[in-house]
Amino acid sequence: MKSPQAFVTILDLLAHQARLWGTQPAFVAPDRPALSYHELLSEVHRTGQALAAMGIGRQARVALSLPGGPETAVASLSTMVWATCVPVNPALDRRACERMVRMLHVDAVIVAEGADNDIVKVAGEHAVRVVRLSPRRDAAAGVFELRSDGRASPVKRIEPASGDLALVLHTSGTTATARSVPLTHGNMVARARSQPVDSRDRCLSIAPLYTGSAFGHSLLAPLAGGASIGYACDTSPEAILEALHDLRVTYFSASPTVLSALLEAITKRRAEIPATLRFVRSSSNALSPQLQQRLESALRVPVIQGFGTTEAGTIAQNPLPPRIRKPGAVGLSVGPEIATLDQEGNRCASFETGAVVVRGPGVMSGYLDDADANRLAFQGDWFRTGDRGYLDDDGYLFLTGRIKELINRGGLKVAPVEVDEALMRHPDVREVATFAVPHPTLGEDVAAAVVFREDATLTADLLREFAFMHLAAYKVPSVLLAVNALARNALGKINRSVLARELDDVLRADYVPPQTAREEVIAAIFASTLRRERIGRTDNFFSLGGDSLSGMHVVAAVNSQLGLNLSPDSLFRWPTVARFAAETIRSAEAQSSPPPILPRRSPDAAAL
Repeated sequence: MKSPQAFVTILDLLAHQARLWGTQPAFVAPDRPALSYHELLSEVHRTGQALAAMGIGRQARVALSLPGGPETAVASLSTMVWATCVPVNPALDRRACERMVRMLHVDAVIVAEGADNDIVKVAGEHAVRVVRLSPRRDAAAGVFELRSDGRASPVKRIEPASGDLALVLHTSGTTATARSVPLTHGNMVARARSQPVDSRDRCLSIAPLYTGSAFGHSLLAPLAGGASIGYACDTSPEAILEALHDLRVTYFSASPTVLSALLEAITKRRAEIPATLRFVRSSSNALSPQLQQRLESALRVPVIQGFGTTEAGTIAQNPLPPRIRKPGAVGLSVGPEIATLDQEGNRCASFETGAVVVRGPGVMSGYLDDADANRLAFQGDWFRTGDRGYLDDDGYLFLTGRIKELINRGGLKVAPVEVDEALMRHPDVREVATFAVPHPTLGEDVAAAVVFREDATLTADLLREFAFMHLAAYKVPSVLLAVNALARNALGKINRSVLARELDDVLRADYVPPQTAREEVIAAIFASTLRRERIGRTDNFFSLGGDSLSGMHVVAAVNSQLGLNLSPDSLFRWPTVARFAAETIRSAEAQSSPPPILPRRSPDAAAL
């Protein structure tokens, strides 16, 4: 019997697990019989026959645009085995659908019965076969029927080889154009044993099955471990809590956004956590230490996080207790070799920050039809992840930020993730994203969008004052904006560049005239320094083009005109006319208060 390391294709893995676990459940869902490992393998073969009868075989690229659920999981496995699976977000807009169909040369699209979304319309315009999927509610979880909108000549089923293309995913595109990532059966099998699970576990599948994270953590990893996979009615916090109990879940993987919403639901409902749960994994975005602590307190289990990319799969992950989890680390390698390189391409020493690179059988061989991107992405056989970080003496990886996301504030580099983590220390902050905004003299300035907890009494101004206690002054955002939600891409990752564009109008606040004589004085000094005709009470000195040097001139002018002794960095703390004017009043009151009365000392005491 083959060991997990000897698997060479996904079909090989499924056949092995069917022999090993037989009638044990592979997929479970509410109000449905479980689908066993034997039945899963049978459904994959049956689906392969149905696809072959429709003319869809080994070389075909099949786009899956389906809602979540066990049927999508079985359909994805089947198309990976017998063709090439191209998972698609069902909410993808028309323009993105056209680009995907054209660039990837899609041969067929599988959609839910009755679907009439953009991908169906685009498929019709490009003569791409549309296949309809209908779940069989009277059968086990994951069983479905397929129906083609047209006819085609049948093809022969051909079992895959290790080097055959199984999956085409898309990068998140948070700092650059999204690219197509081709993954072979060998790549996917190498990634399958990345999670600490076995046949006693049950994974709750939450992440949508068009992301690399979902394929790795919530599909192939539990199947490779002999675990079962459960599905909730939907992905709302309430449905997740219910599924944790009803399905006797032992672990699940979710993004920090989902975990944050789940935490609020647990707090509101004072929900009980099932005794079966043994750990939770955070994926997609960095999990702040503060949110991790809150989650562990509420869930009463370890919350581990890892680091991975679409191109390489899971790279590193924190181990479960009793092994050490180091604060700030994304963990130890779960397969790929990890290194950090300096600017000359040499390996960095322990604790020396450099570019994070990886290599191994789970790493893609190159982007699809993008030679220019491949030249930049690889250094020899090392894949550049686009992150900066360092390894300690024990091999734990610490990330210091995305290379392309570093903010150059007048020559001083600011890592957005560091600012995010500092702001997340406040208990009233639910989510935060720091980003760069253009600045006429600094080049770039620092701004941040913040989502407060529903019951928060905190304001953006108070949070900014909090930031000064945890960050160097040049790293504190000049502007903090309270928002209802953060901009995300199709894969659910925070898109900082899009966020900056979306908030551009808000950053340029409408003119509000000064309301007091003190505000008029401050506004006039701002206007004179910045050479502007008028300045409003809500205008931010640094957002309007001010920098540290011109800020010192402002503070000196204010001290001279008002007889104060404000510190040179005071404008960093209170950068708007209204806030700085209020601070000048507080400072004047403090200077005018009488000196304290001290006890009179005796001559002998004075001589001591």
